[in-house]
Amino acid sequence: MQVRPHAPPTGADAVPDSRGLNLYRADPDLRRLLGLYLPADLAAHMEPHLDRLGALAGGALDDLAATADRNPPRRCATGPAPARTRNPSSTTPPTARWSASPSGNSAWPQ
Repeated sequence: MQVRPHAPPTGADAVPDSRGLNLYRADPDLRRLLGLYLPADLAAHMEPHLDRLGALAGGALDDLAATADRNPPRRCATGPAPARTRNPSSTTPPTARWSASPSGNSAWPQ
């Protein structure tokens, strides 16, 4: 009997799930950095706001991201509508707008 090694997870499965986790509380280094870079009164004022944002990021926003992951955008079979513009240069092929410079270098726009 052969034992096959377990393949490591790939893609989204390789990232640990943080659903429901307050991302501000989960990052102790951020709190220390705020103490280094912000005055104490400003850090104290920002604390509840950052805590609320951390809860949103690990909760409602994570749920919305999961919904978006399960429902990718669908492309219309006929493609997007053609662009309507009055700028004639936008209808000119890109190669026609480029020409050789006096030194012969064609990488420079006119």
